[in-house]
Amino acid sequence: MEASHIVYDFANRSISLGFLGPLPFIGVGLFIYYYHKGIKNDSEAMYRIHTRKNGMIIGLAMVIFLSIGFIITTIEGFTNYFHAKSIYDNHNFKTVEGTVENYHPMPLGGHDTERFDVNGVHFEFMDYDGTDYGYNNAAVNGGAIEKNLYVKISYFNNGKKNVILKLETD
Repeated sequence: MEASHIVYDFANRSISLGFLGPLPFIGVGLFIYYYHKGIKNDSEAMYRIHTRKNGMIIGLAMVIFLSIGFIITTIEGFTNYFHAKSIYDNHNFKTVEGTVENYHPMPLGGHDTERFDVNGVHFEFMDYDGTDYGYNNAAVNGGAIEKNLYVKISYFNNGKKNVILKLETD
């Protein structure tokens, strides 16, 4: 019996733009900085000098730290995507076929992984983790994996776990 329904295929994925998330906050930091930079120092209110200075420092700190985070996540996102793409395009992945065993579903509340074995190969993932570009849709949120399901999985090991590049079910 061979799996025939394609549930997930990396070939249909494009690079995630999740790394753009910090950009609005960098904009807020720039706004805070320039807003406080524009406050006039007047002799009537000495506290305005401290307010201006603190506001500029907070705005600048936001911009610096969020920009560093943005750069790191952007590099990591592109690196992970092109690494998975290279493995997929060059067929440098392994394939395993069989019945899902030792199935542990992710609980309804999350905060755990969905994990299972197929012919002795262990798989583990959680929803909302798109960093490795593999299949990560838990059954509790509409995913396809279930106990005793016959599957064919194309995967590679990224050094931490087996990443599912293609999932086919019966």
